[in-house]
Amino acid sequence: MEKKRSKKTTIIISVICLILAAAAFGALFAASSIKAKSRIASISFTQEITVKDRTAEPQSVERELPIAEAGRYYFYVDWKAPQTNFLTGCVIKDEEGQVRFVVTGDSVEVTSVDLDLKAQTYRVEMHYLTNEADYYRFVKDYIGKSAEPEPFAFSGSGTDSVQNIEYTVEARGVSDLHAAGTAAVLINSLIIVVLFLTLIKKGNAGKLQYDERQTLVRGNGAKYGFFTLLLCNGLVYAAEMADLPQFADTSAVMIFNCLTGLCVYIVYCIWNDGYFALNADKGRLMAGLAVLGIFNLLLSAFGFTSGKLIQNGRLTFRSANLFCGISFLVIFTAMLLKKYRQDKEDEQP
Repeated sequence: MEKKRSKKTTIIISVICLILAAAAFGALFAASSIKAKSRIASISFTQEITVKDRTAEPQSVERELPIAEAGRYYFYVDWKAPQTNFLTGCVIKDEEGQVRFVVTGDSVEVTSVDLDLKAQTYRVEMHYLTNEADYYRFVKDYIGKSAEPEPFAFSGSGTDSVQNIEYTVEARGVSDLHAAGTAAVLINSLIIVVLFLTLIKKGNAGKLQYDERQTLVRGNGAKYGFFTLLLCNGLVYAAEMADLPQFADTSAVMIFNCLTGLCVYIVYCIWNDGYFALNADKGRLMAGLAVLGIFNLLLSAFGFTSGKLIQNGRLTFRSANLFCGISFLVIFTAMLLKKYRQDKEDEQP
């Protein structure tokens, strides 16, 4: 009776803590979002560009974007070209001449990754690229020698034009929630784990119990998971040294590598009968993993539609839900396959 009461108390306390943590994070998010919206520096202008004999007049223009308060920002750049016989290359530099953001295209609407910006005036340069030579030189100077320019069909001299293009460039303050949000996610995750482990135990059993063979299997699984993590980190480092394109930013890569190692550990333990504790309810555990997997994939879908999941062709920290969802479903699939195999073996005489 005492153990049953203790289990019920643990569940109630976990749920209350989860609700309070979510409420506190929501209040912090609302306050921080209001502050972030007040930190916006913006310029808008219309520029007439004349293209004749594959030469633009003017070839470039400059504007100033003053930022009054230091902090974390992201750049938002937008323009629409009515014709596509040339490209605009946008470069944003700080007062020291360091390039902080660059993008090129005929029509563009894009946001940068989060950046630490000083309180100073930033220079916005618009370069008009009307031929392959100018285009390749711009890519080499501002994007990188190893960058592979995307193909673009520049029109010949027979398509001279005069265009008026409206440009919008903004520095939008980022909510000061990265560290606080990460902490909130970790706290909520810990509460969910405690609640989850409490629910999957059979009856009034205490902690999850494993026999000696299972303990040995789990040790081997931890070893394979650790070496998988080392291999992933090594491959990322080698790709960076070879200057190969990265599929994700640093924080997302770290999450991906850790979850890959964790999946190797858990799948190995499942396949060798070392994952399920002797007093665990397998049905609740499998159902919980399926629910968590689908929930995380739904969150990642919202992140994708908001444009925060992928920025500048790379997965961001917000892809954590995507990686977690895939990991949960991989583990759930491994459990189903193991159960199917075990049922087949039990059917044999």
